[in-house]
Amino acid sequence: QHHLSLTGFFNRESVQLADVTALDGPAYWGNAAGSLRYRSRLAGSDAVFTAALSRFTTRLPVGVETPGVADGESWRTRLAADFSRPAGGLRLGYGASYDRQRIDYQAFAVSDSGTTWLARNGVSEALGGYGEVIWEATPSLQVRGGLRANAFLSVSQLRLAPRLSVGLQVSESSTLSFAAGRYHQYLRVPETVLSGSLSAAWPDATVFGERAGGFQERPLAVAAATHFAVGLSHTPRDELRLGMVGFYKQYSGTPEVTGLRSSGIDLWLDWKNGPWAAWAGYSLAWAWTQEEFASTTDRFSARHLLSGGVSAPLPSGVRFDIRLASSRGIPYTPIPTSAAVDAGEGRDQFNVGPTTEDLAREAISGAPEGSYLRLDAMVSRGWTARLFGTEVEFVPYLKLLNALDRRDALFYQFEAGPDVRPRSLEAVPILPVIGIEWRQ
Repeated sequence: QHHLSLTGFFNRESVQLADVTALDGPAYWGNAAGSLRYRSRLAGSDAVFTAALSRFTTRLPVGVETPGVADGESWRTRLAADFSRPAGGLRLGYGASYDRQRIDYQAFAVSDSGTTWLARNGVSEALGGYGEVIWEATPSLQVRGGLRANAFLSVSQLRLAPRLSVGLQVSESSTLSFAAGRYHQYLRVPETVLSGSLSAAWPDATVFGERAGGFQERPLAVAAATHFAVGLSHTPRDELRLGMVGFYKQYSGTPEVTGLRSSGIDLWLDWKNGPWAAWAGYSLAWAWTQEEFASTTDRFSARHLLSGGVSAPLPSGVRFDIRLASSRGIPYTPIPTSAAVDAGEGRDQFNVGPTTEDLAREAISGAPEGSYLRLDAMVSRGWTARLFGTEVEFVPYLKLLNALDRRDALFYQFEAGPDVRPRSLEAVPILPVIGIEWRQ
């Protein structure tokens, strides 16, 4: 059998900001993506060939005392071939891929000379190949192991990433899973690259002062992480599913940060009965760094999120969806170690307030701070038609996005100086979104 599918996506959003003279039009951002997938049988294997292309663009204001404009654009191209086939009592999977990313950032002052503050062009290319084996050891035990090799062409590095997972059915309705492995990826620059701490976020960026000239294309950095996860899935009834996953990750290769760790737990519940559906989840995650010979423990950050939703049918084929999310975060905080206290370094020294470096790291890392309670609602209705002999479903919808206990900021701006934390530029309490979804 042969099957060819084409998928496309496009969106563009913009907002007219009052009292912002830096822009010659509205601020905007948008995505475009497309993929072509072909499925077939090849040499006794199930084969899937994929070609995909995506693009993101944005134009935002930055600065107040010195108004400026930041432009951003990123492209990603991916080619992949995946194969699977039975081999005795095993299932084999293997394949290869090519991935290319290109990222351009530029910020310039709004003046007659059009002085450029920052220009950065990053590119990455990677070739990858993998192989995996799935073994049904017993009806209740599945073992899955594999190895992936990535050749990061932009930095001339070859990285190996082994992975292993075990699924054990402990009862008719419960499955226990264990997973461990390692993965590598190119690092993209954080959105807060213009926060004033550019050297820490992107050490080799080209910053323009009064000098003119171009800038050189530089490869993106490659980072790695080792992860361990334990999960439990329970299905007491066909329409009800409960689950829990705990994880631990250890990172390496992250610029300006050493000994980075993260851990957390996720709990969820899904219920579906005919046209009715409901779900709820809770997540708790924290991150920290571990450096030797420091007078304080390294900065620690945590955030928890409670979310839920209901999807219900209304008369005349209309559907109503509502989603609720509540989150609270703890910013990075240094805590004195026992060695520091023994040396006579009192606790008062840790309560003098954040330093410029602390604020810069917080802005760059996106450390969580504050809390929010968010409520989103959507009304939609679908129509089915035949287009060029193919059944197509059109779903127009109306969404209302809201933040209940704070005005949710659309954009943030960053100022040079001792306080480099992002500040709300423009805010709205309710944001209506009208759109149409096309399903084929």
